[in-house]
Amino acid sequence: LVQEKGDLLKSVLKSDIVKENGMPDIYVEEYFGSTGSFPIPKGPHVIVATMEKGIAVLSSLLEEGESSRLGQVVIDEFHLLGEGRRGAILETF
Repeated sequence: LVQEKGDLLKSVLKSDIVKENGMPDIYVEEYFGSTGSFPIPKGPHVIVATMEKGIAVLSSLLEEGESSRLGQVVIDEFHLLGEGRRGAILETF
């Protein structure tokens, strides 16, 4: 699902159009399983992640003193608050 949403955002944001420096205008990166790079690449970008990887992304930004780079967090599974394992992960945000 993360890869599907990432691909959709890439097409909507036209991030496949690259500037002269080889970087897209807006970089979309997926974080799930073993995908996603740390430290988080610099530049204007959108990260699509599972909740577990979202925590890792947030932790990485905090550890690097880069939390100001975080602009907005959109959570798709808000209904999980207060429920089992994934709810506990969501509550750490």
